[in-house]
Amino acid sequence: MNNNKPSILKACVDFQQNQVDRFESRLDTIKADMNSQDTSPSQTENRNTGKLEVIANYEKELVFAKRELSVLNSIKPDLTSDQVELGAVVYTKDLNFFISVSVGKFSVDGKEFIGISEQAPIYKVMEGLKKGDTFSFNQSTYTIENLY
Repeated sequence: MNNNKPSILKACVDFQQNQVDRFESRLDTIKADMNSQDTSPSQTENRNTGKLEVIANYEKELVFAKRELSVLNSIKPDLTSDQVELGAVVYTKDLNFFISVSVGKFSVDGKEFIGISEQAPIYKVMEGLKKGDTFSFNQSTYTIENLY
């Protein structure tokens, strides 16, 4: 297995940047819609109240997405990890993990990975382990075959 951490990190950064861009675009659309309505004050007020709640929710999601992007941008693609920690790429026989943020499953160079955050329950079980170590999670046992 080669160390393809730069490609893995780039895939996650691209995914997260896309999330940020989508939230910003959606917020811009909703705000523009609020400002362009041509209705009576009582109708606008009722419609805008619901939209303000939607905007508040999108803004929370945007803040979270930007925070996750910041975590990804803090990871050094050229550093090799000798233990499971933020930025580590963990290979097992059944699953491969990228310790970063929760981006779910993704593929890079024909290999499937799961992006997990340091808050994920499985990370708590893996944290600090090294190549050759074994851990169990959800009734499955994994042996760390390689680590970058």
